[in-house]
Amino acid sequence: MRVFSNRAKDLAAAAVNAATYADGAPEVAPLDPWPDPVGGFALRHYDLSKITSPDPHPLKMRVFRSTNLMVNVFMPWTTRREEKKLSPHSHDDFEQMSLSLKGAFVHHLRYPWSSDKTRWREDEHERYDESPSVLVIPARVIHTSQDVGDGTTWLIDIFGPPRMDFSSKPGFVLNAAEYPMPKTQ
Repeated sequence: MRVFSNRAKDLAAAAVNAATYADGAPEVAPLDPWPDPVGGFALRHYDLSKITSPDPHPLKMRVFRSTNLMVNVFMPWTTRREEKKLSPHSHDDFEQMSLSLKGAFVHHLRYPWSSDKTRWREDEHERYDESPSVLVIPARVIHTSQDVGDGTTWLIDIFGPPRMDFSSKPGFVLNAAEYPMPKTQ
């Protein structure tokens, strides 16, 4: 897989959902680049078969960042998440893409209410039985993903811009030495 931000204008214009972003997505924080990578820009490879997760949480995240995106490559799962231990949450000013590489998932989505009840939306439960698949989760939408079915499942979450909460946890971003954080936020 390759991941590109909207800074690759030619690729963004060719995307099947380009019209969705014609307004520039004002609800999302701008992709203001973080500091240049140590040693300059280059194609970097990370052998996931040799990288374990420093995350004590059962989901076992492996988080990498660039100057304008963050990628969370979960360890493949062989057992399902407990229905009583899902993690509904939202992000105020960034989107999340959930890319399924193996297995089936249900993505549960709840849209926040506003004062205008005529604009309220029903919860969505998007089921993807085939991998690969991708779901773009808008900013402020409450969401959680649940792997379903049998066998191994594997999910990657992509965030734009990089998450400061993950970046601020010592040792959590596995390539932090190559991609420094901004000096002030």
